[in-house]
Amino acid sequence: MEKVTSLLSGIRADVKSDLDEDKKVYKEMKKWCKENMEEKLSTIDSSRDRDRELTTTVETSAQLKAQLEVQVKNLVAELAKDQEALATATELREKEHKEFLDEEKEVLQSIHGLKNAMVVLARVFGEKSEGEGHKAQPHRHVSVEEVLLLRLGAD
Repeated sequence: MEKVTSLLSGIRADVKSDLDEDKKVYKEMKKWCKENMEEKLSTIDSSRDRDRELTTTVETSAQLKAQLEVQVKNLVAELAKDQEALATATELREKEHKEFLDEEKEVLQSIHGLKNAMVVLARVFGEKSEGEGHKAQPHRHVSVEEVLLLRLGAD
């Protein structure tokens, strides 16, 4: 029995030592918690505030994203209409340019024909007045501009 008593006494001493050590650790822990509690609570509050800020930022960003998507959709539609209008205007300008070139060619041909006609008329009327022996009557030379103005006025 002595062995059991001594064994129990040894266990009792170990338990008391463990208990004393645990009390010491508990006191240190309690002191650490007391000292750091304010800091930890402040950190928790700051983290909660930051979480609210980020949540608000995410919500605001989501709304802004939706607005920008609508704007992009509208701008794409507007761009398509503008490109179509540009293509139509370009086609019209090309048609007008072709018509202008055709008219210009026709006017240049008319000018050339008028110049040739003036040369022929000058020869015909010049020879007739000199060949008949009549007193040469002064000719009024008509300029190309006057002929064109008369012709354009007749059209």
